Amino acid sequence: MIEKRENKLILKTELGFVELDKSKVLYLNFDELTSEPPIIPEQFLLESFKQREWRIGLFGSGYYSWGAWGQAFPITYGGGAFLERDASSKFWFYGIFSEVSLGKGKNGNLYIWSQSAYLGKYYGPSSPYWLVGAGFSNLVRSGDEKISAINPDLIFEFGWNWQTEPRSALRIGIRSQCSMEEGSNFCRSGLRLSWGFAI
Repeated sequence: MIEKRENKLILKTELGFVELDKSKVLYLNFDELTSEPPIIPEQFLLESFKQREWRIGLFGSGYYSWGAWGQAFPITYGGGAFLERDASSKFWFYGIFSEVSLGKGKNGNLYIWSQSAYLGKYYGPSSPYWLVGAGFSNLVRSGDEKISAINPDLIFEFGWNWQTEPRSALRIGIRSQCSMEEGSNFCRSGLRLSWGFAI
């Protein structure tokens, strides 16, 4: 608001100046009006004006391995980093991540380096979320002999998303990841905790 007159209000908009007749305004206590910008709830904003943010973050994870891999390397744990962005559609996001994991077995160790791209959705500032992704993993088994292989991955994750201040997000979820290994797929499920902030 630019000016209050005896019977009119003068407002400045992006398109110019507007004069409002006080007699046609339902709100009668004009003395309480200020020139500060109004706070408009998100549901009343056009989606095209919503800021699309990039986020960068870190995460830690722990998994239980299934099938034959569960006997050789029952537990793997690790961590990594991710980069993601809000999509143009409300509450959708996409990104990439890189993760390093380690599993200890009776006859050696398992080292995993994974890279994936993903697409996900949450449903509000504090709400469930899910994501699906695909990529590849480099699996290195050490022991009597060193064996290395690069395999395609599929990922599914669901959990809870908290949008915290200032402009950061905390997620805790259950992730399942399968590497398409020849002979026996390497599948594992577990818990992932991540924290990201807007850049």
